[in-house]
Amino acid sequence: MSIIRSIGLAGAGIGRSLISNFGMAQKGQASRIHRKDAPPLRSLAPFAYSRQRFAIGLHELLQRRRARVLFVCLGNSCRSQMAEGFARAYGSDVLEPHSAGICPASRISRRTRRVMDEKGISLTAGFAPKNISTFNLDDFDIIVNLSEYSLPNTSCVVLKCVLRDPSCSDEDTFRDVREDVEQFVCSLIEKCRSAHR
Repeated sequence: MSIIRSIGLAGAGIGRSLISNFGMAQKGQASRIHRKDAPPLRSLAPFAYSRQRFAIGLHELLQRRRARVLFVCLGNSCRSQMAEGFARAYGSDVLEPHSAGICPASRISRRTRRVMDEKGISLTAGFAPKNISTFNLDDFDIIVNLSEYSLPNTSCVVLKCVLRDPSCSDEDTFRDVREDVEQFVCSLIEKCRSAHR
């Protein structure tokens, strides 16, 4: 449970859902703050109030247009490509998805392509590893960090969802990671759709 949720100041609608379910601690930072690490309540009040206002603003923005989302992992060869593929296939009505890597690979993993083909999602046209440095991170509404690594500073909301890197693993591990990515992306899509209701 994030500290924002535990003190009941998470905002409304999509903002509350994103913060409470995915552990957003600060705008531009991605980390989980647990109750045992919490500073005194008084010092949290200004922080929580500004996050609440930001969450409400994000909710109102997503009522008007699709959310610009960047999925990031280390090589942009496995996890973030899967996420972009699922987001395009399942959530193009509410998401404008992109993906990038902190240190991008030369190509998308063959196993990634195979396990996504099993879901009927082709990672061919328009899919290729891209470096995060080619994007202006502040242009996005939400950045999802699927890796263990830190991202450059940004004013954008950053959600941290660390999933294991399957790149040196067998195909069954790729399938396990694919299922985790699919579950996360479907949850994100549902939260964004709730903003349109």
